[in-house]
Order: sequence, then C-alpha cells, then structure tokens
Amino acid sequence: MCGIGGILRITPPGEKHEPIPDEWLDAMDRHIAWRGPDGHGRFRDKVVRPDGTIVEVALVHRRLAIIDIECGHQPMVWMKERGVLPAQEQYDFQDRTDAGELVAVVFNGCIYNHRALRAELERSGHRFSTDHSDTEVLLHFRSRLDEFFTRADAMGAFALWDGGRAVLTLARDLAGEKPLYVAHLPGCTVLASTVPACRAVLERALDRKARAELEAHALADFLALGYSPLRTPHPAVRQLAPGQMVELPLDGEDPRTLRIGTEALRHAGPRRGAKSDAPPVCSPETAGHWIERAVAARLDADVPVCCLLSGGIDSSLIALYAARALAPAPLVTINVRMPDERTDESEFAARAAEIIGSEHHIVDASPDPLTDFVDLIQALGLPFGDSSLLPTFWACRAVAAHAKVALSGDGGDELFYGYERYRAAQAMRLPPFAMLACMFFPEDLLDRSDPGSRSTRISRYVVAVRNRGYSDLAAIFPSPDFAQLIRGRSVHRSFRLSHRPVAPTFDPRRFGGARAARQFDLENYLPGDLLRKVDTASLLAGIEVRCPFLDRELMKCVHAAPRAILYSPRETKPLLRELARRYFPPEITDRPKQGFAIPIGEWFRTDYGGLRTCLLDYLHRPRPFGAVHDVLDINMKYVRAIVDEHMSAGGAQQAFSTVPARRRDHSQRLFMLLSLAIWAEKCLDGRGG
Repeated sequence: MCGIGGILRITPPGEKHEPIPDEWLDAMDRHIAWRGPDGHGRFRDKVVRPDGTIVEVALVHRRLAIIDIECGHQPMVWMKERGVLPAQEQYDFQDRTDAGELVAVVFNGCIYNHRALRAELERSGHRFSTDHSDTEVLLHFRSRLDEFFTRADAMGAFALWDGGRAVLTLARDLAGEKPLYVAHLPGCTVLASTVPACRAVLERALDRKARAELEAHALADFLALGYSPLRTPHPAVRQLAPGQMVELPLDGEDPRTLRIGTEALRHAGPRRGAKSDAPPVCSPETAGHWIERAVAARLDADVPVCCLLSGGIDSSLIALYAARALAPAPLVTINVRMPDERTDESEFAARAAEIIGSEHHIVDASPDPLTDFVDLIQALGLPFGDSSLLPTFWACRAVAAHAKVALSGDGGDELFYGYERYRAAQAMRLPPFAMLACMFFPEDLLDRSDPGSRSTRISRYVVAVRNRGYSDLAAIFPSPDFAQLIRGRSVHRSFRLSHRPVAPTFDPRRFGGARAARQFDLENYLPGDLLRKVDTASLLAGIEVRCPFLDRELMKCVHAAPRAILYSPRETKPLLRELARRYFPPEITDRPKQGFAIPIGEWFRTDYGGLRTCLLDYLHRPRPFGAVHDVLDINMKYVRAIVDEHMSAGGAQQAFSTVPARRRDHSQRLFMLLSLAIWAEKCLDGRGG
C-alpha cells in the first residue's frame, strides 16, 4: 500500500519548455505522505521526440512496506543491461543523452500471484534484480500490460513510464480497490492517489478563478448518494474507472483507453496458467474453493497478517480459511467493541473465533468521533456520507497494534446479494394495480422516527417506486427530499442523468430487479463508497486491508452463476449461508445482518463527542457550506427543519423552532450535511484539498 503521484508535461515543437517545478512535487508529496510512512522517492525524466516535442515526467511515491521490505523500493526504475537500479530517494534522468530503454513505475497495491508470475517469467528468460518484489513483476510486463491486466490477481493502481516511447500508462484494478485521480490541464496531466494531492498542483498551476470552480452535478451526486464513483466536486479532477487503463500521450493522438469493467467478468476466462481444479458449477463447494484460494493468496506478506472478525458469515468464513492456510501457526483475529451495545458484535465474533481456533483480541473503540471525522475528511479531500467510515477507521487503528495487513469481508454483500434492499428491488417489478396503490399510498402518515423500523422501510419502498427506483432506495436524500434540499431544476434534470454513464446497464425507471440493483452497486456503491472508505481508513491507520471476495476468479464464478442460486426472497446470501452452516452454528449464520454501524442519529441528539454542537455551530452560520452555496441553491430552511425533526424523533430538544416538529429520523442526512460543511471549511476555504 502506498501513495503515488505524478505529472506529465508536454511542450509542442518551437515553444519554450518550462520544467515541472519542484514546488509542485513537494506539495503533492505532502498530501500523500500519510499513505506511506516507510519510504519515499522521486523520479524525473525528459524526452525530446524527433519532431521537437518535449515530454517531461515526474513521479512521486510514499511507501507502506509490506512485501520485500529491503528491495521493494519505489519509484522502481529499470534500465536495459542494468536491470532494476539500486534504491535512492531521487532519480533524475532529465539530461540523459542515450535513447536506451528506461522504465519507471509507481505502484499502490499488491499482486497476489506475483511469485507464480515471476517463476513463469524466469523460465522464459527474464532476469530479476529484487528478491521477491511484486512491483518488479509489473515492470517485466511493461510491453504487454493488456496481458498483465488479464493474468494478475491484484489490487492496485499504477503509473508506468516508458522512456523509450515517451508514454505514461495509468491503470486501476478491476474492482476499484485502490484510487487513482487524474486532472487534465492544457499541456499537462496530474495524477495522484488523493484529491488533495491533485488539487495541490492545480492550486499552483491554475489561475484563482479556475482553481475555485466547483461542479454542481457532482456535488448533487455526493449529497444524494453520499459519494460519486468517478466525479469529484472539482471539474478538472476525475477518478479512473475500475479496470481502466490509459496511455498518454501518443504522438498527439487522444489517449488510448482500455476499459475492463465488472461487466467483462461475465465473459472472462480463467487466468492462463491458473489451475482449474474447481467444481464446474457455482455451488457452495465452488464458492468455498475460490474463497479458500483467494484467502491463501492474500496471506502473502513480510509483515504480520490478521483478520477483521465481526462474527458475521463473511468475515467468519474468511477467518476460517485463513486459519487453515496458516496452520499450525495461529491466526490473529481482531474485533472492535463499539461504544453502544446495540451495535456491538463482540459476542458473536468471540464465538466464531472459538470455533476457528484463532488468537482473538477484542479492542474497545475508544473513539473521538469529531476529531477522527475531520481527519478522515481532510485525508479524503471529499465530502462523504457513509457514517461507517468512523468505525472502519477505529477497527483499522485497532489492527495496527497487532498487524500491518488485515483481511476483510468487503465485497461479499455485493457479490452474494447480501442487502435487504435487493429483495425490495425485486419486489418493485409490480403489476399495474399494485403500482397504482403505491402511487396513492399515504407514506407521510407512517412513523419514520426509527430508521430500522418496518414502517420506515415501507415508506422508503413507496418513495422509490414512485420516483427513481433502486437508486432512491440506496440514496441518502431520495428524490423528494433532494428536491426540497436543492432548489433549481437544472440540477435536478442533470442529476437524474448523471448515473447513466457510470451504470449503463441500470435504468432506474425500468425497475430491473435484484440483478440490476446488484450490478448498480458493483459499479457504483462498491468502488465509490465502500472501497474508498476502506482505502482511506486503513492507510490513515497505517495498515493494508485485503478483500478476498474481490478475487477475480471468484468474481467470475459468481457472475456466471444463475440468479436462482445466489438470490432468494426468503433470506440474504443463500449460497454463502449454506456454505457457512457447514462450519458455524445458527447464532452466527442465521442472525440478521447488522452491518458496521454506529448510532450516529442518537449521537447527534445526545451530543456524543461534540457532534451536535459541531453540526449546530455550522448551521447557525450564514453560509454553513462555504463555497458550495455559490453553485448549489441549498434550502437552509429545509436543512434546519430536518434537524428539528430528527431531534423530535428521539425526544431531544429542538434546535431551531419552538413549534413541535414531525418525528422523522435523519441520521445519515445530517451526517452527510456535516461532512459537506467540514469539507467546505477544511478543504475549500482552508485549502486543505
């Protein structure tokens, strides 16, 4: 795990070339330093093409050392006849006169099958310089990166410079586990693992008006869903899509883009050379086979490895297979005891650990939610509406005391239909008379004071059927709430369309059922919310998190399975539950999904950790969301009304009106608004992003 950054500058023939300033690289480095405390380095090169075009590149790297601690330094530089060059903090080839092969890479991630790929390359005549660095394997695929994409079992993002061709290749893993943000400016491309690192360069490269621009439609996505998969609030900065590879430049042509999205998994064959000893049909046996293989591959590290264990079926299965792979050495499992007993799963985790036979540690979260929230938002450089960001960070911080790598169950719910809302999405395919009943159902009369109650779920379902289908089920601000929050029809119209380029297979007005809902989550929610959250929380805590459920072969197997095997109207994750029931008792396999939740709504009412005080402090300001008010017409009367509704729902004192408000829970909506306010102050007004 690492932080990477880079700048590519192109000067046309006849124009004066301005070298990439060290100040830009220093600023970028400061904003990725938290991602890699174990090492740092830079690389610079300049190529003059035959037509006089000057192509200059600079790469920056911060390392969290996991594999080949001694030799896996980065940037990793390879030269013909010399191999990988010895480690140094600064590689500068700007004045080189030879036209020989020179390749450099900065890589954030891990190639789990790097040992097998290395052995194969060595048999075909490749000579390696490092002991067992996975990054060097990537270097040896420099001339056939398309093949690397199809053969590597990997998570990560990289930038690879081919000095002989003067081409920079950018790529991001298939599931979107690791981020890579890109900003295209006239004659210049900026790339980094974080938005603040990109913006740090833009602050210095653009005029004041251009660098202050915000994109209204991207902000609308963040408010409605809590995230945006590819867009950022800054028009110049976007994220590479999962599975996307881009080459730039190519003799003035447009960048060459290779996209391998989740849809391609339906038709992907096994990796060449991969053993095909799995059962041919997707079944509990097949799933168990691929999960076991994925877990074993993700235990390869030169630092201690543990498992995050919640006591749910996903993490319990992963820990079980990890214990088997490590035997007779003990597996360490970690569970974080939350400060509220209603969200505490430590009892179930301890029972699972007892069955597995792991060395189990229960760690109290001891959170400081407001301070941690501010730190996380500043690291992200984005507003973020998923309150599980906080417990994820606390869990990662607890892991750091015992291990540097942790295995988690992320991705299991999306692959195996683990959300209750998938059943609601399937139920949206209503006959006309039922649809008509939903259109006239008085959902406002339902009690919506408890977010987990049956009446609240019915209300959300009715609203979704009337409006945007599944995307309203998954939204923080469903369509009617969003229409009250943001005034201005142009934003509403664009917002409806904004998801189609991201998820072209999902049309919310056609109600495609559970399969389409799951695909929407795989392409949007998983990379845009869950994996972004895990990446930020883990690196800020100084650890690496690996997700066996996102193994390419396992994903391919599950994608190819008929829906009837994976989905049931009676229970979530039927296939995975059947597998888990072979090893664990009903109190683990059959209990309702709890999720990694905190009682954020109650914390707003009781001022736990100062959250209520902070929220009200912002909302009493004339412009609580800073520069966001310049591009979105936020209805502050509505914002203050939902604060009072939320307080009323829990019997707390209202903050703004003395007139009794209706009782409705707004936990996640208030968290999103607080996130937006913190981001606007710390990352926009404070120039932290």
